[in-house]
Amino acid sequence: MLFQVLFILCLVNSVYSSNYTNNFTNTNNLQVHIFDVGQAMSQLWVYPDGYSVFVDGPEHNWNKDEVAGKLAKKIYNILNTKHINVGIISHLHLDHLGMAGYGGIWALIEKYGFTFDKIIDRNSGYWNDLNKNCSEDNIKFNNIGTYSSTAIKWICYATDPNSKIYKIRENPKLCSDNQIKEVKIFNRFNSKENKNVNKNEDNNNKNDDNLDNYKDNRQDINHDNKKGLKYFEGTLYDYNKNKQINNQINNQNNYNNKGFSKNFNKNSLISKITIVSADAYGVKMPDGRYVQGDHHNEEYPPSENDYSIGLILQYGDFSFATFGDLDGEYAKSPYDYYYDDIESSVIKNLVEVDAYNVNHHGSSHSSNINFLQKLNPSVSFISCGKGNSYGHPGQDTLDRLKKVNTQIYITEDCDNSKNYYDSIITNNDIVITVSEDTKTYNVCFNNNCKTYKSKGYKELNCKV
Repeated sequence: MLFQVLFILCLVNSVYSSNYTNNFTNTNNLQVHIFDVGQAMSQLWVYPDGYSVFVDGPEHNWNKDEVAGKLAKKIYNILNTKHINVGIISHLHLDHLGMAGYGGIWALIEKYGFTFDKIIDRNSGYWNDLNKNCSEDNIKFNNIGTYSSTAIKWICYATDPNSKIYKIRENPKLCSDNQIKEVKIFNRFNSKENKNVNKNEDNNNKNDDNLDNYKDNRQDINHDNKKGLKYFEGTLYDYNKNKQINNQINNQNNYNNKGFSKNFNKNSLISKITIVSADAYGVKMPDGRYVQGDHHNEEYPPSENDYSIGLILQYGDFSFATFGDLDGEYAKSPYDYYYDDIESSVIKNLVEVDAYNVNHHGSSHSSNINFLQKLNPSVSFISCGKGNSYGHPGQDTLDRLKKVNTQIYITEDCDNSKNYYDSIITNNDIVITVSEDTKTYNVCFNNNCKTYKSKGYKELNCKV
């Protein structure tokens, strides 16, 4: 019996250690992995210090863990550990989440042994009667439109006090830039991130000022915010021109203990992740009602996609945006629900980015032209499956992406009847690797790489 156990353990270990080449070899570079998961979506972000963020763990079939098994191998190979710092579930669809009890995120945790410090999951509702069966009748919905057994099973699992993620699960905080990862600064020529900017350089000073308070306090200083000018440790710093302006604050000592490094200079860069959309906060339907709230009993409820979590990663001069399946138009589905234009409401929280993970697998209902023009991405990535029944990516979306002059990468030849223009079909995972000074980034697949110039840091002013 002991021999059999040892044999199984060795076999499991060999599965994770063979047939995969470790891609995360240079610890001086940020990497964004866009996994080829067919008609689904999944990403892994890995920082130079090893901090990791996993976005969406899908399945194709409700009672399978096929995708989770493949992702488990890839993630372990990249990280060399089964621990991930933060997991994010953009919304409650099978092709982003899998089915609790069988596959997806549940399988990564319960079957493949992955652990997380934190799971960020939208505020859909909670199982309010643990003594009864898991069903819609025993769930208190908070923000919901259309729903399926995927959502029901997940809510019961995630909000069960006995589950492994109950204590580490959080709902997204709109406009937060430190819920996923603490805001940090680092030197352009040494990408090892420095201390959290929310903490003082001098640990002996234990004041309670955090970054949010400092942002509020520094607005009292008389300067022109419209030009992107911000004070750091007594120096007025212009992000847009990437240079210091010789304008010393008269009372510099008042700002030395507000949380920023005393060595902040023209080579100091910001690293942060901002939640720019969540649970359709503040968005109204055409009839004036809010998309937020419990709509599950309505004749024509909002789409689950409307509630997707949207994120902007900023790392020095490089930026990346992803929004799950966020919708960008008002339209009625033939399946008795409505798409709502969440994208247009989110525009105010956006900045230009280098890379964009295209909403909803390139669906024609998403990526409206105003949204794309605000993001203005240099490169865009469509995650979809060959021969998918949805016709993704939509030709209208491909046309709009072409109009904003972005280089399109598509994980598979999803629908060869479409005009792909000069899109690059990878038929494999895609890895974005940011240079140590963040001025450039490579997009690589199948040992082919193309280098792009980063656009530079732009101050993001997210408003609730």
